[in-house]
Amino acid sequence: MLSPHEQQNLKKYTQNIDVTNMTGAFDALSDKNRCLIFRVLLKEPKATVGQIADMLEISMPLASQHLRILLLAKLTRREKQGKLVYYSINYDEPIAVALKQSIELI
Repeated sequence: MLSPHEQQNLKKYTQNIDVTNMTGAFDALSDKNRCLIFRVLLKEPKATVGQIADMLEISMPLASQHLRILLLAKLTRREKQGKLVYYSINYDEPIAVALKQSIELI
């Protein structure tokens, strides 16, 4: 059981904290295919929608939808090279780095 002092410290710890990026990341990874796409990109630094769709045996439109959600959550980024668009992990986002470290433990 927490003492009143411990309760107060915990209350301060959880107030005025912006968890938008964290909740967005967890929402984005709540789907099996998006988790698998994230894992693919951890091992393959750059991949196209077609390559990801082939690896996961899903349609390109479905892979594209999942990648869009991962982009909105700031977990991935995309880079256009000529006619191809490559997706990769967004290592500028701290939650993506933390997730990478956590997933590598599994």
